[in-house]
Amino acid sequence: MFNVHVLTRFLHTLHARNLRPRSIRGVFYPLRGVGDYLVKMEYLTENPAKKITLPKKDAAIRQTVTDAHVELEVEFEPSTAQEVTVWPAR
Repeated sequence: MFNVHVLTRFLHTLHARNLRPRSIRGVFYPLRGVGDYLVKMEYLTENPAKKITLPKKDAAIRQTVTDAHVELEVEFEPSTAQEVTVWPAR
């Protein structure tokens, strides 16, 4: 079933899994799209997913790399070095 009650329970399940708010929003955006499609195809009269209040998006977690991490990475042999994403320190 695709109704407000089921979607609310699903939202609580996602909260119980300690997912971040932006992850929960990422799960619900496609569900809103499905609801819009069902309304367009006249299977539903309104989109129940739009009645769900989503959590506010939190700040992205940016991992910083210290000079020590960079030095360790440089000391590795090229065949054993791992690819890393470097974010500038603030």
